[in-house]
Amino acid sequence: MAIKKIDSLMFDVDGTIWDSTGPICRAWNKVLAKNGFPSTILTPDRLKKEFGKPLDVIGDDLLPEIPSAKRTAILNQWITVQAECILTDVPDLYEGLEEALEKLSEKYPLFVISNSSKGYIESLYEVTGLDKYFRDHVCNGDTGLPKDGNIRYMTEKHSLLHPAYVGDIQGDYEASRKAGAYFIHAAYGFGDVSDWDLRIDKPLDLLKLL
Repeated sequence: MAIKKIDSLMFDVDGTIWDSTGPICRAWNKVLAKNGFPSTILTPDRLKKEFGKPLDVIGDDLLPEIPSAKRTAILNQWITVQAECILTDVPDLYEGLEEALEKLSEKYPLFVISNSSKGYIESLYEVTGLDKYFRDHVCNGDTGLPKDGNIRYMTEKHSLLHPAYVGDIQGDYEASRKAGAYFIHAAYGFGDVSDWDLRIDKPLDLLKLL
């Protein structure tokens, strides 16, 4: 994809803005223990493979042996516990992330797009104060759309011409391609990708590229 002048930036959350592995893993295991499963059933390394996926897919991957109705109930419990957990067990922002956002927001409209459940991005804003840098946000829990659909939704809503999506996993790359957006690989995050338009090893690298 030949790069024209990027006019906006869209950011993934987990593995791109912050590392929430520890807090979310503890939230998962709290719910699993409450439902009669060993509290150590889920490890951070296993959880990292699920970041970026819609919630129902995560449930299928992590709880395949659980009947559908029970799995849905557990996932709903987890959404509640996760929201509470993030507010008290705050994940770490990646080093230099806020500095990069502050400077980038002076040049570009910035957005957050995630496959998370409804309320997760709002929790991110509440505990970090990063909302002042972003013009808008949307997630799978808000619209029911996959990530590529939400990239297109935001592109159309704000009349963007050449947006770039900043993400860390293969699914982010594929969603960007489907939506016609450029892809910037946050290589410091959770996954490897097959291709990208630009690559960064830390958030501050964005200031050198854009």
